[in-house]
Amino acid sequence: MNLKKICKTIKKRLNPEPPGPSSLDALSRLAELYIAKGRDKLLELENRGLQMMRFNYYSPIPSVADIENGWETRIPHPFFEPEIYHGDKMKDFLETALMPYSKEFSPRKDGDENDPNGFYWNNPSFGHCDAMALYCFIRHLKPKRILEIGGGYSTLIMDEAIRVNGMGEIWEVEPYPRPFLKRLTSITRFYEQPVQDLPLALFTELEPNDILFIDSTHTVKTSSDCTFLYLKVLKHLQKEVLIQSHDIFLPDPMPKNWNTDFQFYWTEQYLLQALLIDNNRFEVVYSSRYHCLYNKEILDKFMDQKATTIGVSLWYKRV
Repeated sequence: MNLKKICKTIKKRLNPEPPGPSSLDALSRLAELYIAKGRDKLLELENRGLQMMRFNYYSPIPSVADIENGWETRIPHPFFEPEIYHGDKMKDFLETALMPYSKEFSPRKDGDENDPNGFYWNNPSFGHCDAMALYCFIRHLKPKRILEIGGGYSTLIMDEAIRVNGMGEIWEVEPYPRPFLKRLTSITRFYEQPVQDLPLALFTELEPNDILFIDSTHTVKTSSDCTFLYLKVLKHLQKEVLIQSHDIFLPDPMPKNWNTDFQFYWTEQYLLQALLIDNNRFEVVYSSRYHCLYNKEILDKFMDQKATTIGVSLWYKRV
């Protein structure tokens, strides 16, 4: 599914009702009142699914001006760093390691969003070449275990590839599981809790060619899953463990409308970029966005005209 369709789906679900001009002054006064009252009033708002903060120089939320005209918007591919992307090696890996399995993966076009019976291309959240890459990685690596942070349509692909391999299991970390996940026999452990509440020892059980699949909240903030995963977990992984981070647009910034229209102020990819720069402990092996920018013809061949080349997965390994 393309990004426009994903965003349209999300917007339809949120269905916000914008206040009229006469309501904005009252809303501002009420917000100031709640902010001034401190912790207890802010907690009341959080219990209703809302947060409020003042807009100023120190605000963690970017301004509309920064989103639309900031430095990231003025530089083509602002986060491209040659030392991160070993282009020839990544191209060779795509052609020789992943592509031999691509003809096997032929999901149907449409399916039931609420009760999918297997992965389908036009799902609302997991991109086309991300799906193809995930299937082919599992077929190529034949991992003993996949530790997935954030389950959904990706889990359906994992289950299919594991069954074809005839080996492997999924350890699922999903605080808010959808019912269909509980039916997948490849899931042998299910942690219905935030990943940051799990012991670090769990991650050291991953062995070479196993996969840590990260589809997190994508937010870098106090005690978030992202800070836990990138600052505490990754350094403890064994060598040759593969990591996939999802919704990563590097070497590009996040789409503007994800910020302005949907308030997705996701900062995970900044932390990931900082991790990868001048770090010989991790090596990028595949990037949907990179290949779409620089190896489009090969990516088209990889997809075999089954679906588009839209994708936002970045795969790297501990070395």
